[in-house]
Amino acid sequence: MIEEQAKVISIESGYAVVEMLRQSACNNCELNSGCGTGAIGKLLGHRNRPLKVINTHHLKQGDNVIIGLPEKAFLLASLLIYFLPLTGLFSFGLTAGFFFEGQELLILSAAICGFLVTLPISAYLAKHQYYQQFNPKIIRKNSEPEVSFQVI
Repeated sequence: MIEEQAKVISIESGYAVVEMLRQSACNNCELNSGCGTGAIGKLLGHRNRPLKVINTHHLKQGDNVIIGLPEKAFLLASLLIYFLPLTGLFSFGLTAGFFFEGQELLILSAAICGFLVTLPISAYLAKHQYYQQFNPKIIRKNSEPEVSFQVI
């Protein structure tokens, strides 16, 4: 189970709207200037997106909770997002290479088409077939106080 700390920001008819608590060390890490993750974080900014989860623990606004997502769901999501479109890219490209040997532009076009065809298939499967597996669940209330650091 992949676990993350979150804080309840509101309650809506049986659901708790939670926001993840940032635990990234990107600003304090000694590799900050040479790290790709830190650079992407600075470029995109650190935005918290609220998440709606079923309120099974009778939570109130301001409660700290631990939410979790099974590793199996995380692996399945990774396969849908990365593996399926790449499989389309390679299979269309290899098939076009077999039929149109030596015509690189046509082979490249077919590979890109394979990638673009499998993207909506991947999105459809994620939204309609596996949606329930990708929803995190509240595991428990977190009794530990929120830890914050100040830079002096």
